[in-house]
Amino acid sequence: MLKFFFSSKIKQKRINKYPTNNEYAYGYEANPKISFIFNHFVALKTLLMSIENLKKMKITNEIIVINDKGINTDKIFSSLKKNNDTVITTYNLMEVNGYILGSKISRATDYLVFIQDDDLAPNNNLWLRDVLKYFKRDKSLGLIGINGGGIKSYEKKPFDFSRENFKKDFFYCSWVKSGPLIFKKKVFDKIGGWEKLANIGENDHFSDKLMSHKVWLNGYKTGLLINKSTLQWKRRFNRDDNLTKKDLMKLKNRHITWNLNRKKFLKKFKKSLYMVEKKAIDANLKIGINCK
Repeated sequence: MLKFFFSSKIKQKRINKYPTNNEYAYGYEANPKISFIFNHFVALKTLLMSIENLKKMKITNEIIVINDKGINTDKIFSSLKKNNDTVITTYNLMEVNGYILGSKISRATDYLVFIQDDDLAPNNNLWLRDVLKYFKRDKSLGLIGINGGGIKSYEKKPFDFSRENFKKDFFYCSWVKSGPLIFKKKVFDKIGGWEKLANIGENDHFSDKLMSHKVWLNGYKTGLLINKSTLQWKRRFNRDDNLTKKDLMKLKNRHITWNLNRKKFLKKFKKSLYMVEKKAIDANLKIGINCK
């Protein structure tokens, strides 16, 4: 199946013999295997670079950009290649609402990848090839993160496998961090898609933990893949406002929203929190990882 996904020869054929505007459409993919869904607000240059890199993918795909900045739509649109690539212009709805919009118009049959606009995609398909291998290896996997993730999601500083030296590259997690999240499409649909914690215009902290938790509650698993290929993603590569991660951490409103969303998350999953944690810990034990 992976050979089919990454075939170097994608046949293009004329799909409309009698176009009303006298322009033939080539390569339209009515049912692409995967959707790359961006929420854009702060990093136009990085977004455009990521689009260029993702256009090199051999897997049948579509790129969907929710332009939540409300400007530069023409620049984004002109960077896209295929007829079914899409831009939706909004203003200040914030990340999860953008992902909700993008997932609703997705045509993907197999996978959805949700990407923040200041994370730069690699210029090769090795990271996706490796992710799909793990989905194929474990049919119960519903979500894979490639940024960070771990257990003890109820703590203010949860345990993060990406910060520890386990000499492993894959872990089962009760939570994973945004910065690409790859969902198996059927699992994404089963859990009801994205669910927001924040209000319009606020930061969406803990929405990634919420989604990770829902995957486990529906009988699937969440994992983290940190290897040579996934580390080629450049986190917080460049922002138009030039703010670094340290700068963002100092913003007062981010702290307020983080604490409010944490309370909402813990309240929502009060009854299932420790059950999911145990499932993640037990799953790791089966692959030789003791994280108790």
